[in-house]
Amino acid sequence: MGDARIDNSWPLAQHDQCGEGTKEIASDWLPIEQAQFYFLSGWAGKGQSWRDAVARTIEGTWCRVSLDWEVLERMSEDKDEVRIRVGNVCLIIEVPTAEFSVMSTTNPADEMDWGETIVDNGRTPSGSPDQFLKQFSIARIKSKYEASAINALRLAESLIDRFAFGFESALRNGDAIIFARAGSPLAAFERIKFDQWRYFRRRGLGTAEGPHGEKLYSIHIKPKLTEKPLELVKGFEARLAETSPELVKQFEAPLAKTRLDTKGHCASWLRRLMEASPDRAIAPKDCLHAQALEQWPKLSRRAFDSAWDFAIQQTGASSWAKSGPRPKS
Repeated sequence: MGDARIDNSWPLAQHDQCGEGTKEIASDWLPIEQAQFYFLSGWAGKGQSWRDAVARTIEGTWCRVSLDWEVLERMSEDKDEVRIRVGNVCLIIEVPTAEFSVMSTTNPADEMDWGETIVDNGRTPSGSPDQFLKQFSIARIKSKYEASAINALRLAESLIDRFAFGFESALRNGDAIIFARAGSPLAAFERIKFDQWRYFRRRGLGTAEGPHGEKLYSIHIKPKLTEKPLELVKGFEARLAETSPELVKQFEAPLAKTRLDTKGHCASWLRRLMEASPDRAIAPKDCLHAQALEQWPKLSRRAFDSAWDFAIQQTGASSWAKSGPRPKS
């Protein structure tokens, strides 16, 4: 099937384009304070994709712990935030303000029924990850919220560690690209390589300082995937249909004639993509899982993983096995 392969560098080549020399902030850049929340196992996407990634991270972390928690329904369509009910308190992560906070609730399904403060001495813990943990450490929690608050704190600490590790890993492997104004707030943006960045320490909002007083201003992060993950997959399929229609027909014909279960349909779809790009996955595994759910909403994660493994076995596309860690079950 070697003649059916296509050049799969077309979407990925965009990732190396730089914004050096410009004085304007590109539309796909994120302030570093916000960007640190978007990388878990690579770029987690935004909106519902990000919320789902956070939920999978919690499931993987707490799967062996008997903890009463749930990710609540999204309350704002225009900003990325997640609200996690832990017992009778709610842990809130707001990306636009880069803040954690915690509050009580008597009815987590009711947006207007967010209850009293959980502390006796002053303001409820909130702020940047470091500020939040510091305030929580000195807060005197009301007795009726104490057990849930302790679990919420443990969960917050775990998520903060995962966000920090994911972001650091993305910077190291190039999934997150740093741009900043070096030396002056009026300077043009420059790309900052990781071997340079590791000597800097963040000092304030969008700023960092080097070992000899070097200054970086307006620090922004460009995710490696400049296209939305699902658009990337759909675009790849459209290009595949144009360049290798015989390959598309080969896998679509059996689907039209047989009654495969959803896992079988998914396996055939994945196999088609792997046959077209055997040497490199076109998108992270989680992105392809999200795309599969659009087509087969009842497909479980376990069934998707099984279809994934089967497609790799059938096509020999071993490089796809490295497209992202599998969530813990």
